[in-house]
Amino acid sequence: MSLRDAMLKAGVVDKKKVQDVNRQLKQERKADQGARERKWILEAKEAEERQRAKEEHERQVIEAKRAREAERGAQANALRVRQLLRRHRLHVREGGTAFYVRSLDGQRLLRLNLPVNIARDLRGGRLALAALEPSYGGPPDYFLITRDVALRVLESKGQLPFFNEHPAPDTPDEQLLQDEAQRAELGVEELVAWVNRRAREPRG
Repeated sequence: MSLRDAMLKAGVVDKKKVQDVNRQLKQERKADQGARERKWILEAKEAEERQRAKEEHERQVIEAKRAREAERGAQANALRVRQLLRRHRLHVREGGTAFYVRSLDGQRLLRLNLPVNIARDLRGGRLALAALEPSYGGPPDYFLITRDVALRVLESKGQLPFFNEHPAPDTPDEQLLQDEAQRAELGVEELVAWVNRRAREPRG
């Protein structure tokens, strides 16, 4: 026999009071259960927010690391390109054949006076001109290089300004700029294929 039944039988409490007590106890248990559920939900949300903050922090750390690695890689690659160009640049005397290149800003045509054989090899894709922005201001540095070196430069750093195979010197300046603009739209793979194709063509 339960304590409640014993008390009822002994007449210590009446049935109505027992029902009131039971109802109150039930309400208290329900309130306690609701409080526990709210606490659990709050703890779950806090844990979820902590996990989200942790993942965001880790993502930012990874992105910052990748950015640093990319920057170091770009700097190392730029240094390799500069060393490659300086090591393999061809030095030629001034000649009587005009050869035109567009300036790095695309606003002007630059005229180079080259020996006829150098100008011919440039137009045929056997030689190339590459240009680099100076490290500390001043005019760009132009490099005369062989086709093989030009391909290595293109594969290493496709955005490097690169010139070769220009029209004849008596072509109007407007046409020169149009030709340069079309060539500037080529991707690295297309430009590599184009240089190779031009190099296989018969000499003019």
